[in-house]
Amino acid sequence: MLNGSPGVHPFTGLSVAASAWIAVVGLNSPWVSAACVLAAWGWAAAFSTTRSQPWRVPLWGLALSAPVSASMILIHAPHGQRPLAPLLTADGLAVALVLSLRFGALVTAVLAATATFRVADLAKAVQAAGLPASLGYIVGATLRLVPEARVAVDRIREANALAGRSTGGLAVIPRVITPLVTTLMVRAAHSARSLETLGLGNPGPRTLLRPVPDSRPQRVVRWVLPVVAVAAVMGRAAI
Repeated sequence: MLNGSPGVHPFTGLSVAASAWIAVVGLNSPWVSAACVLAAWGWAAAFSTTRSQPWRVPLWGLALSAPVSASMILIHAPHGQRPLAPLLTADGLAVALVLSLRFGALVTAVLAATATFRVADLAKAVQAAGLPASLGYIVGATLRLVPEARVAVDRIREANALAGRSTGGLAVIPRVITPLVTTLMVRAAHSARSLETLGLGNPGPRTLLRPVPDSRPQRVVRWVLPVVAVAAVMGRAAI
C-alpha cells in the first residue's frame, strides 16, 4: 500500500530519500538534481500526511535553499573566465547554480520523505525493527523538539507582548531564550519520570498496540531503490 499515511511506512520514505542522496551526490549531474526535486515534489504531493497543503514541501525547500544559493553565488560567481558584469562571470554563475540545485535536491528529498510519516509512526517502526525502545523515544523526541520549541517561543513572545515587555535586542536573552530553555528542560524532566514509570529502559520485548502498516511492495522498494542508486553511480564511475 503506497497511498499516503498511514499507508506509507516511515522506512520507505527514508529509503527513498537515501536513494536520492546517493544518486544526486554520486552522479553529480544537474539533470539528476532537477529530476530529484521534481520527483520529491510529486512524492510529497501524493503521499504527504498533509495532502491538503501540497505546497509546503516546495516552499520549505526553496526557503531553506535560498541562503545557501546566495552564498554560492557570492563565492563562485565572481571567479570565472567569461565575465558578464563586474564581479559576475558566466561560468562562475553556472557553477553556483549547479551547486545550489544539488543542495536543493538533497534538502527537498529529506523534506518530502519526512512529510509522508508521523513522528510517532517512525518511533514505533524503530521499536518494531527490534531496536531498543529507548532509541525509538530518542528519535521521536528529537524530531518533535523543533516544533515544540517553536510553539513555546510563540507563547513566550505572546506573554511578553501582553505584559508590555519588549523582546528585541539583548532583551531576547532573559525574556525569550531563558524561559524557552527552562520550559524544554521541565518538559524533558516530566517525560523522563513518565517513561521511567512505564519501564521504557527495562529490557525485554514490547508489543505495539497499533503497529505501523507495512506491505511487501514497500519492503521491496526499500531494498531495491538504494541498490539501483548505488549501481547507477558505479556504472557512471566505470564509464
